[in-house]
Formats: sequence, structure tokens, C-alpha cells
Amino acid sequence: MSIFAAHPALVQGHQTLLLTGIAFGYSLFAMSTATSSRCSSEAVVFTQNIRIFYAVSLCHSFTAAARQLGITQSAVSQGIAALEKQLDLELFDRTRRPLALCPEGQLLRDLVARQMGEADTVIDVIRTRNFIPNTIRVGVVESVGRRIAVRLVQEMLVRGRRIEITTGYADDLYEQLFQDKLDCIIANGFFFDAPNLTHRFLLSEPYVVMLPAEVAGTRTEWSWESLSLCGVPLVRYAGSTRAGKDGEAVLRHADLDLPQRFCVDDNQTVFSLVAAGLGWCLTNPLTALLAAEFREEVKLLPAPDASEKRELYVVSKNSTPRIFADDVFEIADGVLRSLMPEIDEQMPWVKDAVHFSAHGQTEAGQHSEI
Repeated sequence: MSIFAAHPALVQGHQTLLLTGIAFGYSLFAMSTATSSRCSSEAVVFTQNIRIFYAVSLCHSFTAAARQLGITQSAVSQGIAALEKQLDLELFDRTRRPLALCPEGQLLRDLVARQMGEADTVIDVIRTRNFIPNTIRVGVVESVGRRIAVRLVQEMLVRGRRIEITTGYADDLYEQLFQDKLDCIIANGFFFDAPNLTHRFLLSEPYVVMLPAEVAGTRTEWSWESLSLCGVPLVRYAGSTRAGKDGEAVLRHADLDLPQRFCVDDNQTVFSLVAAGLGWCLTNPLTALLAAEFREEVKLLPAPDASEKRELYVVSKNSTPRIFADDVFEIADGVLRSLMPEIDEQMPWVKDAVHFSAHGQTEAGQHSEI
């Protein structure tokens, strides 16, 4: 049956626009315990063109909507054109950037959102009866959380899923995963032998050095020895954090024994200390992107002969529905790959040292580098 056939609020001039052509056919009767974990109100209830319209209305971009829906930009353009022809009105103001909705498009978006909410209620009842979770709890390490969290929420919303996001240190996220407070985390890789966890490799990245700009200008090349004698101390991450533990491993490999003047447990504090000329630090390309506000005060350089790398994984409990873990992996992989142009602009030497999973589906211990 049709969820709605007409809506009197959509008026252009004095003509009421009847939305008789939009068939939001219910296929809920076809759902079963085996398939309902893959269903959402947006996927089950709405036609493709409405799904495309809703995605574009949230993303304000045909390209971003295409990426979220897993279709081509041409398909998105065709879907919007077909819907606008069907309704005999323009839904988007294409003269504005970012893309904006026309008043009629805003009304349609609000209507679809309300209908989606009603469908969510029905689907929740079905999931509850079949013991299928409808919310995924995701933990993300703080160093990439700011970049990934927005897209996770945005794309999960488009897919009709509910999500709770926690950011923090890797050790704390693993603890919450083991305590069943999280279903899935994006974090450094360890606990590979845990029988109830699945690790899916996202990427590996090298270490870089961040120096105060004035200090960096005193030399053209830097070695571990020259860094130890640069006149400002190493700003260490707290030993209780994963960044602190991994940083110490890099120093041990370099056979570098530096005095511990002070340490902190927050990226922004570390970067602000470096920008103030009070020290230098070891970090990673993705983490270094968080220092955008200090770009004039700091200089990023390759870590001398550093073989250690940070590896990020999507780690899920075996009890977590695979479709949820797949969604998190797909979104995170897309976000991280999209950051490469920004990394390449600031740290051009890094490009060949950052490696992603070859096919986006590789398990821990079997990842390929591209």
C-alpha cells in the first residue's frame, strides 16, 4: 500500500501538487529473521528515487550522495531529474553551493523524514520480536574521531541505522568492547589472539616529526641525533596512552634515550606546546591533520629511518551483526582514503608510506598494501 498519495503542503502558486506518482510500497511482510538485520526504513519502504533525493538533501552534494548509496553520480543525477519531472517542480536550487533545497524540496524532505520515523517504529517492533539489535555502538580513537564521526552519523542516517559514537584512547575502547559496552571500534590493532574479536585492517601509516617552525628552519636535514640536540625537549604522550606506548617503541628502535621533561595525554595540548616552541613531538599523518590551526607555527618532517608504523583496524565482536561491521568498515575506509589529498599536500613524502587494505575486506594478518 502507499504510505502517502498526496500532501497539500506542497503548493506551487495556486496549484496543489499531488504526489500520486510516489509509491512508497510496503515490503515489510517479506521480512524474516534471516533478512531483517539488513533492512532499514529507508531501504525497505522508499523507492530508489526517493532514497536518492533524501541522500542528496542530507549531503548537499550529488557526488557525496552517490558515494553513500554505492551508485554512480550519473545515477543520482538521473534519479533526481526523474523525480523532478514526475512532480513537475525543481527540488534543488542548483545555483547555490553547497547544493540547497528549494522550499518545495524542504517540504518533501521533511515529509520523507517523518514517514521514515514512522517506518522505523514498525521495523523496531519487528527487530525486537526477532531479537535483532537496531543500534550499533561504535568507538573511535580520538586521533581520527573528528574526521570519521560526522560521516558515520551522516551515512548511517541515510542507511536508516541508529548509531552511538564514543571517542577515546585505544586501550579504553578495547576495555569497553570486552565489557560489551561497544559493538565495534576503530583503533590500533592489538588483542589479535582474542577468540571473540574480528580485526579488519584499515591502513598503516608512518611516524612524522612535528617541530616548532623556528627550530625546523635551523637545518635542512634532521637525524635522531640532531633532534635530540635541537634545543627543545620531546613532548611525550602519557605512558598510559597507546600513543605514548607506541612513541616509546619508536624511540627504543632508534636507540634514543631522551630525558622526560613533561608529558601530556591530549593531541591538541601536544600540538599547542610544539607551536609555542616548547618542544617537538612524534605523531602520525592522520593525527597531524588535527593541528591545522597551528600550521604557521609548526613544521612536519619525516621521522628519521623510522620503521615502526601505526596500524588501524575495525575491530568487532563476533556477536555483532556482520552487516553493521561492514557498514562501519566501508564508511571508515572511504573517509580515510578521502583524506589522502590533504595529507599529500602537507606531507608529500608520506603518500607512498600509507597503505590501505587492498580490497577493503581483508582480515588481520592478511592485509595487502597498495
